[in-house]
Amino acid sequence: MNMQDLMRNVSASYKEFSSGQKKIADLFFREPIFIAFSSALEVGKRVEVSESTVIRWTQKLGYKGYTEFQHTLQRYVRDSSAR
Repeated sequence: MNMQDLMRNVSASYKEFSSGQKKIADLFFREPIFIAFSSALEVGKRVEVSESTVIRWTQKLGYKGYTEFQHTLQRYVRDSSAR
């Protein structure tokens, strides 16, 4: 999987997200680097949802939690900037 696959996965799941989770997804498309290097609390504050909504969003995408999603995203960001 790479960044494009992750973006496709978020796009494919978008219609199933709650309104708060859609705000997180929108932020993900606009500023993936912010999400990659910010806490779930900071992400939630940015889009005015709770930290737990951010965590549930990553779980809905198939991750154990925010940390696992964030580490995956950081790896993709690093790999794409290395090219």
